[in-house]
Amino acid sequence: MTDTTSDEFDGSGSPQQRIADTIADWQKRLLQLDRRNNLLYHRHTRSSVPIIVDDVDRFLVRLTDARAGLSFQYAERKSRKREDTDQIESLEEKRDEPVNRDEPVNIRPGDIDADCQPLDLQRRLRNLWRKDREWEEEQGLNVLFLAVGLLTWVDEDDEEAVGPILLVPCDLHRASPRDPFFLRREADEIVLNVTLAHKLSLLGIELPTFDPDRAPSDYLSEVQRLVSVRPGWGTTNDIVLATFQYSKMAMWEDLEQLRLEGVAHELIRALCGEDVTWRDQGSAGAVFMKSVDELKGGLLDDFLDIRKQFLVLPADHSQLLAIEAARSGQHMLIHGPPGTGKSQTIANIIATFIADGKRVLFVSEKTAALDVVKHRLAECKLDVFCMDLHSERGRKPNVYAQLRESLEARRTGTSTTFDYDGLVARRVLLNQVVELFTNGGHR
Repeated sequence: MTDTTSDEFDGSGSPQQRIADTIADWQKRLLQLDRRNNLLYHRHTRSSVPIIVDDVDRFLVRLTDARAGLSFQYAERKSRKREDTDQIESLEEKRDEPVNRDEPVNIRPGDIDADCQPLDLQRRLRNLWRKDREWEEEQGLNVLFLAVGLLTWVDEDDEEAVGPILLVPCDLHRASPRDPFFLRREADEIVLNVTLAHKLSLLGIELPTFDPDRAPSDYLSEVQRLVSVRPGWGTTNDIVLATFQYSKMAMWEDLEQLRLEGVAHELIRALCGEDVTWRDQGSAGAVFMKSVDELKGGLLDDFLDIRKQFLVLPADHSQLLAIEAARSGQHMLIHGPPGTGKSQTIANIIATFIADGKRVLFVSEKTAALDVVKHRLAECKLDVFCMDLHSERGRKPNVYAQLRESLEARRTGTSTTFDYDGLVARRVLLNQVVELFTNGGHR
């Protein structure tokens, strides 16, 4: 067993410092601190909606207090009947058509004033709604935010840039295409744009920490006082609804914790390029280390006790090796094109761990991968053991519902007996036949 205590990495130029430098490089590449990142270089385009407000604080209070959200104005052409639902869809689908500002339309006023024409507003809102839904469905991430306060700043190339200061997570919804969009604030707190804060720290400006209980206008005034010493820098109290791919910042913060607190785990150290002595896995991983040639002729059955296998789906010898490796605590990477059984192997690994009385955390960037595995487990009636925390399913009401369903599920099973001895005898017979064809009957 290798002792990986923090003392062995202390000191300037130590392995721990080299690991910290490597993690810092990962962070830099992760954040994408260039002009493609609209958290740093925001542009007013047709993919955003500027909102007109007299008082930032009062508007955010109204939005927070409106449980159903605040409505945008709604427009439809006068030349069509309002009852014709298809014309509303076609109006919004033609996103690339130039907006005819003189086109006669019927306007239903809303709670929110937007700085764009009614027909253009509907197209923009629909585009934002679609993009937010795509990210929610594919990766379980909310990317729709109100940018509260904009900072005009100058980057290291002396190019002027604009970045949002505070971000308010929001959601767009409507009952039907014949109804206006409503903007609803999510339950999460207002947050500082930490991507911008990190970028500015590289330029010698440290933005103050934002307290969610503080009035946003007070914070924006403090930032204005802080940056006003630099020519061309300043802030506004503008509010813009747009999508921001904010997910990588969470990963950056996790890496920052590793960088500051140090790393003892041998796997992370190895990923950082360190030479490590792996913890002794004992004899449990012996099967995993054997080559395919060593297991020809059914020899895998000599190493794996059928009585201790808990597969719920079919598995070939390579998948059995992967399952045994995971069970013995090995670090590994399973790679293969679609259709090679990766999800099936994951389901078998989870089922095996459940049988062993262990807990499993299955993480995936995309919702589809989680759904495939959960569906396979559900087919085997093991979904009752699963807690789905991806995207909106991790919200409190959904968590309560899953807990209730699990607690109320039947815990009784049918008592069965199985002739393991007979199965072992048949496997031995079949393996003997295989041996005759592979090595002439000599082991």
